[in-house]
Amino acid sequence: MGNAFIWIAILVALPLLVLQLMFGVKVVAEDQGIPLLTLLFMNQFGAILCAIAVGVTVRSIKNTSVQVKPVTGVFIAAAFAIVFIWRLIELYPGGQ
Repeated sequence: MGNAFIWIAILVALPLLVLQLMFGVKVVAEDQGIPLLTLLFMNQFGAILCAIAVGVTVRSIKNTSVQVKPVTGVFIAAAFAIVFIWRLIELYPGGQ
């Protein structure tokens, strides 16, 4: 379960991050972009999903032998979680 969940989490997190980077924050004068509250929710969901996937996979790796694919998935998902948390702090009103 843990090895499959990490790849599902990465496949869900990748489009979330791409959408954020493509459309960004909605500007008041223009109708382009994603609203701020939606971006905050996307970042929070992505960070929690990736963090849970890392935890489940690390627990699975501890119970079985260490393999290259799950460890690679852990590093990728951890990087996604860090990026989502960084974007969450950056976008939060008064965050920077």
